[in-house]
Amino acid sequence: MDALGRDGRFRGLQKLFLQETMVALSFWTTRLERSAELSKHEFESLFSIIHNLKGSGGGYGFRPLTDMAARIEAAMVSGISRADLTKLMTELLWLHRRLCDDFANR
Repeated sequence: MDALGRDGRFRGLQKLFLQETMVALSFWTTRLERSAELSKHEFESLFSIIHNLKGSGGGYGFRPLTDMAARIEAAMVSGISRADLTKLMTELLWLHRRLCDDFANR
């Protein structure tokens, strides 16, 4: 975590950010695991979530989320397969859970 992430004044906002992003990432990871393909609309919705996570993760003190989201966004722009996207989303969800655990234990 960077200095902003350790600032106690932001702890409530960080907690809310982690809760809201956990719901979205869990939903999309499960959706990818259980479907053959995403519709164009679903792909665009997921892309928007990843793009927003890329832009906001570091601002809340969770730079690893920003970095992973940037990696996924670049892969999505390049035409990643659903199987590879599922793997990356699973990695992102695992990272997110680890950050949630670290945050709860501070």
